[in-house]
Amino acid sequence: MKIFDIMAERSITLLTILPGYGVLEEAKWITQKMREMGHEKVVLICYPDIKLKACIAIHDRTLGKHAIGGWRILPYESEEELISDALRLSQAMSFKASLAGLCRGGGKCTVWGDPMKGEKTVELMMKLAEAINILNGEYVTAEDMNVSARDILLMRTKTRFAVGLPSTFSDPETPAYKGSGDPSPVTALGIVHGMEAALDFLSGEVLRHKTVALQGVGHVGMPLAEYLYNKEVNVIACDTNPQRVSEFHRRFHQSSAPDWREYFKVVSAEDIYDQECDIFAPCTVGGVLNEKTIPRLKCKIVAGSANNVLCCDDCGKILFDRGILLAPDFVINAAGLINVDDELNHKGYNTMRVQDNIARIIPQNLKKIFFISRELKKPANEVAYALARARIRSKKHDQQLLKKELRIRGKTLSSLLDKAEEELGSSL
Repeated sequence: MKIFDIMAERSITLLTILPGYGVLEEAKWITQKMREMGHEKVVLICYPDIKLKACIAIHDRTLGKHAIGGWRILPYESEEELISDALRLSQAMSFKASLAGLCRGGGKCTVWGDPMKGEKTVELMMKLAEAINILNGEYVTAEDMNVSARDILLMRTKTRFAVGLPSTFSDPETPAYKGSGDPSPVTALGIVHGMEAALDFLSGEVLRHKTVALQGVGHVGMPLAEYLYNKEVNVIACDTNPQRVSEFHRRFHQSSAPDWREYFKVVSAEDIYDQECDIFAPCTVGGVLNEKTIPRLKCKIVAGSANNVLCCDDCGKILFDRGILLAPDFVINAAGLINVDDELNHKGYNTMRVQDNIARIIPQNLKKIFFISRELKKPANEVAYALARARIRSKKHDQQLLKKELRIRGKTLSSLLDKAEEELGSSL
C-alpha cells in the first residue's frame, strides 16, 4: 500500500518524517535517503477531498534558520518520483545557498497534479499555504515550475512564509518590505552571466554571434532567449509545449531577424541534442543529460537553468572526459535564489543590489570551480559539491575554516582557492 493511500485511509493530513526515527514501514526508504543525503525533515501533505498530495523536504539549515525553495506542481508518475524530486531539489538548494554566500538553508515542495487539466486550484494552493504556515518558517516557499507570482500572492493570505511576491506588493505592517517580482527573468540574467564566464574561461571569447541550443522556452527559457537575442546570439530552441513554441515563433520570427543572425529557429525536443552549437542550455526538467544524450552533444559548454540536469553524478565525468565544460546547475542558476533572498533584507528589496550581486557572485564562483576542476582533473560538479559542503561543514564546526575543510587527491582546497584567486583576481 502506498504512503498517501495509508494517510488517506487513516485521515492523516500531515506526516512528518525525521531521519533515524520510527516511521511507517512503507516510508523507510525515505528515511534511508534522508540519511544518505543529509536531510533534516520531510513533511507529506494529504487532503484527498481536494486532490492535494505534496512533499516538503527540508535539507540543511546550518547556514540559516529558513530553508528556502520554490514549490512546483507536476503530473508525477508515482509518489516515489514526487518525494525523490523534493529530496534532490532541496539538497541542491542548500548547495546553491552555500555557494552564493547566503545565510539560508535548502528546501523544496513538490505537488502532484497537472495544471493543464485544471488541477492547480485555488483551494489546493490555500491548503498548501496553511500546511507551510504550520512549519512556522522552517520552510519558506516561492515560485517554481507551473507557479506564478500571483499564486504566491494568493498563498500569502494564509502564510507569511512565501517570497517572490509581485513587485507591486507592499506589507502595511512592514513598510520596508517590497516584492521582488517574478524570479524567472532574473534567473535568466544569471544564466547569461554564467555563459559569458564559461566562454571567457574556456577561450576568452564573448557571446556575440555564438550559437546556443536552448532546451525549453518556458518561464526561464523565454526571457533567456530575449537576452540572447539582444546580445546577437544565434539560438536553436525546442519545447514540448506547442503554445510556447508558437510564442517563440511570434517573438523571434526569422523575417524580422537582423542581418547578423544566421538562424533563430525551432527544432524538435528529440533533435535538440544533435545540434551543432557552442553552448547547450537545458532549461526544462532535470535529468536530461545521461549516458544516451551526452554522447550526442555537439557543444563546448553546458550552461542552463534546469535543476539536477545530470541524470546521475557520474554523468559529470562523462562530460568532463568529452572535454565539455559543465556549469553546475546550482551555481549558474542561483540568481533566482539571490533575488528572493533580497526580498527578506531588512532594508527592503533593491533591484540594483540584486543585479550587482548576480553579476559578481555567479561568474566568480564558476571561474573558481572551472579552475580547480582543471587543476585537479576532476569534473566541475564534484568540485562544486565539495565547495558547497565545505562552507556548510565549516559553519557546523566553527573552529574549522572553509579553506582547511576538505582534501581532494591530497591537495587542500585552500591552496587551490588561493591559486585561483591569484590568477582570476577575485576572492571567495
